[in-house]
Amino acid sequence: LSGAVHLEAGSGCKTPLNGDSFSLRKSGAKAAAPPPPPVVKTRDGAEALAKQALGLITSGDAEGARKLCQDAVKLDPHFSQGFTCIGTTYYMRDRYEEAFEQYKLALEADPSNHDVYYNMGCIFAIQNKIAESLEYLKLSVLNGYIDLKTLSSDSDLKNLAGNPEFEKLKLGQMD
Repeated sequence: LSGAVHLEAGSGCKTPLNGDSFSLRKSGAKAAAPPPPPVVKTRDGAEALAKQALGLITSGDAEGARKLCQDAVKLDPHFSQGFTCIGTTYYMRDRYEEAFEQYKLALEADPSNHDVYYNMGCIFAIQNKIAESLEYLKLSVLNGYIDLKTLSSDSDLKNLAGNPEFEKLKLGQMD
């Protein structure tokens, strides 16, 4: 999953932790530390699952995509795009609180993930929280989001239309 997923026109933006573990052992026995998982294979597997999920997202199967992305983050708990994907599946179903929680996990894994900032900006815009939306959209641009055309046409951002700060942002200008 390489970035934002923008579905058919009018549908808005849908962009596409550490867990504690324990082992049981007999009393008095010392468990050997397991070898660390191979990072390359783990990340490759997570990316492969995310690519499959992207196909499901584009076809509208949010639940199938969510399950694949959950498997991806199980393989690699630091895979930001996996959490972004899970968030997107919630976003697609207007489950914004759950989406927001997944986006926060994505930012913990990669604080420079511009797609996440963009999607969080969209959630705030939908909720008519203009100041918060603009802040997250700025963070998106500052972290490398350059699709200014989408900023102008994204239906999720319609609440920002005419806002002077948003109009500047659409032109690539920031205060």
